Amino acid sequence: REIVEGSPWLTWYCTDSPGQAWIVFNTGLGTDRGGSRFFSDLRVRQAVAFAVDQAELTQMATDGSGKPVTSLIPEGFAGYSPTPDYYPKDADQARSLLAEAGYPDGFSVKVRTITTSTYYKLAEVLTGQLREIGIDASLEVLEAGAYWASLMSDYDYDIAIGNYTATTPDADIPLMQHYATGAYLNYSNHSIPELDQVLTEARGELEEEKRVKLYRRAMELILKENCLVVPVCSFAVTGAGDSRLKHVEAAPYSDWRVYQWTW
Repeated sequence: REIVEGSPWLTWYCTDSPGQAWIVFNTGLGTDRGGSRFFSDLRVRQAVAFAVDQAELTQMATDGSGKPVTSLIPEGFAGYSPTPDYYPKDADQARSLLAEAGYPDGFSVKVRTITTSTYYKLAEVLTGQLREIGIDASLEVLEAGAYWASLMSDYDYDIAIGNYTATTPDADIPLMQHYATGAYLNYSNHSIPELDQVLTEARGELEEEKRVKLYRRAMELILKENCLVVPVCSFAVTGAGDSRLKHVEAAPYSDWRVYQWTW
């Protein structure tokens, strides 16, 4: 980016994307499939949440173009409202929770990922942050097919990286697809009846104020009360082009409108 912005012949284009990255846990919560022997314990999931330095993860995963997030609903989506940071970085609290869960000296675990940079770089930095609270974390890199099977059907992982871009700007899309019981992108291997009820009610609610309130409750259930995932960052769509081109704009879904460009 610095090279492009320093060139008189090139222009840098950048815009926010609705894509997000999260840390996901195999919780086994409310299911008969079983979860991770470590992360089926809420206290251990919360310990990881308190250990995370979002700013560092965002910088490394997006080369500085992304933004830390606290909500699983992208800003600007129907149903969005600001979500508190339920787990600000607190290494002492993280260690205390680990000790309470029976791991005063930590444990060893593999962070599952793939070679795609936004996954790999985030996972790599995460392992270092986990070591700071006594968790001996290392990378486990799978090929893409095996990776997604492990998160979507096999549930044979402990902790991994999730990444998603909702193509319709409505909270129903990312939440129903990831957090409803039986959803095909239910990476965290959970079933929470109250959450299902809230999401179903929100889907049918026509009054925006009531809908926002329901999704606010959904965020509490997913993040505060059950810590199913840890939100990390949103992405940006970036590109560079000849400075002589006109009418060039970065688009949130990478759908560059080349037909609009002129010299």
